Amino acid sequence: MKSRLLLICLVLVMALAGFSAASAQENSNCLNLSESDCALVEAGLANFAALESFSQSYSFSLSLSGMAAMDPTAPASISVTSTGSGPVSMAGGSPSLALDMEGSIIDGTNDASGPISFALVGDRFYAQTSAGEWIGAPVAEIFEGENPLDSVMGMMGGSDDSAEAMAMFSQFGTQERLADETVNGQSTAVFKYTLNIADVMNNPELANAMDSVGNMAGDNSDLSSAMMMVGMLGQFIQGDITFTRWVGLNDQLPYRVDLSINLSLDMTAMAGMMGGAMGGSDGAAAMPTMPAMEPIVLAVQLTVDMTGQNATAAPAVPAGAREVTGEEFQTIMEEAFGPLMGG
Repeated sequence: MKSRLLLICLVLVMALAGFSAASAQENSNCLNLSESDCALVEAGLANFAALESFSQSYSFSLSLSGMAAMDPTAPASISVTSTGSGPVSMAGGSPSLALDMEGSIIDGTNDASGPISFALVGDRFYAQTSAGEWIGAPVAEIFEGENPLDSVMGMMGGSDDSAEAMAMFSQFGTQERLADETVNGQSTAVFKYTLNIADVMNNPELANAMDSVGNMAGDNSDLSSAMMMVGMLGQFIQGDITFTRWVGLNDQLPYRVDLSINLSLDMTAMAGMMGGAMGGSDGAAAMPTMPAMEPIVLAVQLTVDMTGQNATAAPAVPAGAREVTGEEFQTIMEEAFGPLMGG
C-alpha cells in the first residue's frame, strides 16, 4: 500500500510546490533575457517566495515504460493522472493544504481510478474515506519515519542539497519570453525555460561544476553520490525539461506554472558500456555484445493555476476527523479504496 500512497502524496506535494525549486536558479534566472524581462522574472520569483496563501487548480500526468529492462517483475508501463483543486497556506513556513482530487493509476495489474480528498495540516495527513469519514495520522507514521514533504520544503527554502544541484544545472539551459497571455483574467508575461539533456551532458563546463559541488559536499554526502550517478548515466539520457511560468504584468505575482519532462534512457548503450568495462585490459575476454533493450521512457506534465494570492484562508483540520495511527490509516484507506491505495 505504501508505494501507491507515496505516488498520490507525490502528486500532492508537486501541486503544492508548483515546481518551486525553479526559484533555486539564483543568478541564472535571467540567462539570456533582456534587462527589463530579467527584472520581471526576479520580481515574480521574489513574490512567489513571499506567498503565504493561494488557491490552486492543477492537472498532472506521469507515464513510465521500459522498467522491465532493469526489473523483470516490473509492469510494462505505469500511468498516473490526476486533477484537483484546493487552498494552500505556507504561513510561518509550515505548509497546509486541502485537495479534492480525481485520479487514476494504471499499471496493467491493479488499475484503479476515482476521487479522493486529502488535507495536510501541520504534521498530520488527513483523508476522506469512501464512506465520508475523515481520518488523520502523523505523516512520519504513515510513511514509516519518512516525510515526503521534507525535500520539497527544503527546495522551496533553498536549504536542501537538491536546490543546490538544480541551481547548478539551470545555468546550462535557455530561457525566452513568449507572447503575453491572459490567465484567470490577469495579463501575464510568459517565460519558458528549457534544459536539453544532451546539450547539458556534452558541455565540458558541467563536469567542472559537478566536481566542484561534489567536492564541497564531501564523500559521505547524498549530493556527492548523486553527482557521480548523474555523470555516469547522463551520457545515455536524451530529452528535455521545460519550465514555463506566467507572471502578472501589473502585480508581478505568479498565476500559472507548467513543468514538462520528457526523458529516455538508452538501456542498450548503457548495458554495452557496463559490459565492456567488465572486459579485462590484460587480455581477458570482453563481455559479448548486449542484445537490444527497450529504453526507459519517462514523461511528466504538471500545470498549476494560482488565484487568491495572499487572500486564501488556511485549511483547517477537517471537522469530525478521527485521529488514528499510521498503520491504522493505511489499513482503513486500503479497505476503502482498494487497488487505488494498494500495491
